[in-house]
Amino acid sequence: MTAEPFKFSTGDFYLGEGDNPLIPPKEFTAWRKDVNWAWNLYEPKLHGAAMPRIQIESDGELRQVINFTSYNYLGLNKHPTTIAAAQAALLEYGTGACGSPILCGMTDLHAKFEQELSSFLGTESTDVFTSGYIAAIATLAGVLRRGDVAIADSKMHMSAVEGVRLAGAKFVPFEHNDPKSLAQCLDQHKGKRRLVLLEGLYSMEGDLPRLRGLPHAHLRWETRPH
Repeated sequence: MTAEPFKFSTGDFYLGEGDNPLIPPKEFTAWRKDVNWAWNLYEPKLHGAAMPRIQIESDGELRQVINFTSYNYLGLNKHPTTIAAAQAALLEYGTGACGSPILCGMTDLHAKFEQELSSFLGTESTDVFTSGYIAAIATLAGVLRRGDVAIADSKMHMSAVEGVRLAGAKFVPFEHNDPKSLAQCLDQHKGKRRLVLLEGLYSMEGDLPRLRGLPHAHLRWETRPH
């Protein structure tokens, strides 16, 4: 195991034979030690704001690195206008909504933000979510129904997979950026309501969807009575 630690994962190990489930087997402990350097790559301690250049703590030392992991693409979290607005909101509303929007967590600020977004985007209405992950889950859970089929690129983000599962629909992956594989999946599920899922930029691979060559004639909803 020591020679080839990356042939294993946590799924390859079972609980120990003892009565205490919190005591792992010796083989797991040995494997965990072998891959400890890789585990330390996750959850780095960030010192300061999530800007393009940041300080992280690694092996007990502070290191200056370029940050490719942040969603702060425009650097707005340190913009003076953003900070001033956040400070004003904190003084009036406190540190959080303390509830879900559907019950009592929707403030007038949230409602105003959605209205201004609708105006900016030219849409009838807008829903604001706390993260892109939650937005994907909630949208797909709302659009899909049991018996529907979500035909998704194999490199779709996990949030899409979770949204399909939450809706009770069937998740069918096709080969990444492969029009022929997509067409086969569409043909295999004729007669069902089908939704094709692509990403504008694949976060897992960093490439773009190949829209040319996709079977556009199939990309529509097929309705059926419920």
